[in-house]
Amino acid sequence: MPPDRTTSSLKSGLRAGSSKGFRKQRANPGSTISPSLPLAGPSSMSSDWPMDDSQYDSPLAFMPNAGSGSLPSAQRPQEATVGRTRSSSTKWPPLFAHEHLPSERPPAPGSRDSNTESTSLGTTHSSWTGPTSVNLPRLEELGYPLHDEQRGVVNPGPSPSTSSKANADRWTVPPRRSGRLLGLAPDPTPIPSTATHSTDSGLFAHSRDFSVDNFECNIYNNMPKRAISKGWDTLGTFVAPNALFNAKARFDPPKCDEGTRIALTDKIMDWIQDHQDPQRLLYMTGAAGAGKSAIQQTIAEQCAERGILAASFFFSTGDATRNTTSRVITTMAYQLGQKATALRRMIGDAVENDSTLLEQSLISQMQALILDPMSRLSPSDLSELPHAVLVDGLDECNDEGGQREFLRVLGHCTKERTHLRFFVASRPEMVIADALEPPHGHLHKAAYQIWLSDDTQYDASDDIRRTVARKLRELGEQRKLPYTWFTEEDVEHIVKAASGQYIYAITALGYVSEPRASPVRRLNAILKWKAGEKQSNASPFASLDTLYANILSNAKQEYDKVLENQEDFLRVFYSYCIDYPSGFTLAEYDLLLELEEGTFERIILDLRSLVTVNDGSCNWDNYGSLKIYHKSFRDFLFDRNRAHLLYAETRALKYTISCCLRRVEEVPAEKQSTWSNSTATSTRDYTDCVLYHLSLCVFSFCKISRPADLTDSFIRFSDNGGFGWDVIDKWLCRGFEAIPEGMLHFSLHRWLPTFPLVLSVIKNRDPGTWATMHYYWDRWTGLKIQDDELKRRRIHEVEL
Repeated sequence: MPPDRTTSSLKSGLRAGSSKGFRKQRANPGSTISPSLPLAGPSSMSSDWPMDDSQYDSPLAFMPNAGSGSLPSAQRPQEATVGRTRSSSTKWPPLFAHEHLPSERPPAPGSRDSNTESTSLGTTHSSWTGPTSVNLPRLEELGYPLHDEQRGVVNPGPSPSTSSKANADRWTVPPRRSGRLLGLAPDPTPIPSTATHSTDSGLFAHSRDFSVDNFECNIYNNMPKRAISKGWDTLGTFVAPNALFNAKARFDPPKCDEGTRIALTDKIMDWIQDHQDPQRLLYMTGAAGAGKSAIQQTIAEQCAERGILAASFFFSTGDATRNTTSRVITTMAYQLGQKATALRRMIGDAVENDSTLLEQSLISQMQALILDPMSRLSPSDLSELPHAVLVDGLDECNDEGGQREFLRVLGHCTKERTHLRFFVASRPEMVIADALEPPHGHLHKAAYQIWLSDDTQYDASDDIRRTVARKLRELGEQRKLPYTWFTEEDVEHIVKAASGQYIYAITALGYVSEPRASPVRRLNAILKWKAGEKQSNASPFASLDTLYANILSNAKQEYDKVLENQEDFLRVFYSYCIDYPSGFTLAEYDLLLELEEGTFERIILDLRSLVTVNDGSCNWDNYGSLKIYHKSFRDFLFDRNRAHLLYAETRALKYTISCCLRRVEEVPAEKQSTWSNSTATSTRDYTDCVLYHLSLCVFSFCKISRPADLTDSFIRFSDNGGFGWDVIDKWLCRGFEAIPEGMLHFSLHRWLPTFPLVLSVIKNRDPGTWATMHYYWDRWTGLKIQDDELKRRRIHEVEL
């Protein structure tokens, strides 16, 4: 039985027979029509009564009998036709015991009219000697309209179905010709009628000599719709209205600019509308600021326009109603229930029947509120139900346990035969990455994945260029600026700084478009802004800095929660981020920094929306190193005016220099002997990387901090008789052909400018260390001259 159809089951034991008719005249003075409607008592109607709807104007096609009995055929009432047109003064007998006419009192107890047991539907009368009183349901309770003569006011009742094809298998009752009331004998006196009726309509039309036992009738659609249960109202209190795609709290949400991301949004919409695709989960991940929320908002609006949006939920860290998963399933169920009345009724019943349901696990809620009710819908109703469920920003859920539980729910839905298709977008944070990454992620095979930060497939530079140029042009028109107020070079500057990520461009445009500021001055501030330089006014990238600071702070807090993690999170992470082409993999960095193997994996676990491990796809020399998605994030890290308390470059450099000096002292003699061989390989190895990295770190440290802070490290390095300096000297003085191209030149030009700064500090504190370092500085200065001469010769050869 289709669950959306209201069912009324009327059962009785009805036997064909005869009954002594009872005729009661009721007419006002002057009435020309005196209808007589015998009311059946213990016996049923005569089997040869014509059951033609056209002869009766009763609102019911049938009703169950109240008893059984027989009547001689001679006493059977005669057929009569009751017309629709009657005198306005005509009064009709009550159809039920509790439905007396206004001028009539109920029969007195003990009278001939009440010599019958008061019964409910289906109760048998023990005897009958006159008019019976049977407690039957009111007509309007069964969904049928009453005529003016019966109620004074017509109750239109539910509208009949407009689709004859859809109701071909249903019994429907016309609004004005509803059939007869079973148990009412026809009046043998013909009554003129002006109405023309069909002679073959009605449930028992032209029937003879039949009996009905345990009769059950299913009435669809024409029954009045049952009121929605209180459970639906209760569910409404567990909804997060701010999470909807069109919520007021999300006014002016980010979305794709006109003419941008066309190929990507078309690809997603094609997947959503492809019901043949077996994968029912599309998961889009990307770096922070890659434009995920804008794409999700655009898809939501397109789905809503096409009528296929079933539900949406946009997480947000700053909103307490949508920064957890506690309301995500209930909000989805509420939106789905609004799309279909039958579904709304079943969802409300589920909540009303189980008061603890709203506090149960997400998978229990999904099953009871969404999957089970949808499985009981008819195929036609299910096909009309929207199917797109959109979820954005799961990473902004503050509870990792909630994230993991919701991902399990998605996995459960992909295994069920559900009508829904889920599109989820988020950053690839730890819990999410674990679920999606091969080979052990439980959503790896179930989800169709889009990695938005893949520059080879989804590079947004062209779209960013169009957006920036268009917004600046529109801003100039609004402010009545000359069309030359910005140039193509200005646009390219912003596009290059964006690194293929929309967030930088959108932040810059927001800064320039400030209503109370000059667009020209603010654009110049963007173009002239440099990392590390203190700004005289508000930073153009304050909102971007807040985003980076929140992500970095949360990652630090999660790392510090683990008691076994004793390392300084920021110091280690900054050491990974030092932008030097030293050739280290992150695993080698852990070895260099004397960290436990695999430390880098724990450090970047909650930073995958900002950084990743380079897979060597673009440059194999960078394989295993740290890749930062945003140039703007690197600028944030190494600018103490922006990073504030999160700034750790100085202590990271100092720590790295100390670790490099200890690694140099550990270089075995066998390794040093290979450096004296001019035929040694030019392949960069671990020791080369350590020495090269050391020179670059010393140079950078002296640029941002006092050289005196390195004094202790150099004094300890010189305590063993200068062995470490000797190792460095052998490495630098070996044959030019044995050193990888460029490494010697860069090392010399980084070491030599910093030495005088350090020597001037050490001379008064430790003369012995000063003498050792000064000796090597003289040697390397001569080597630099030799290197410069060699470089000039090579340039001259190229020119010739």
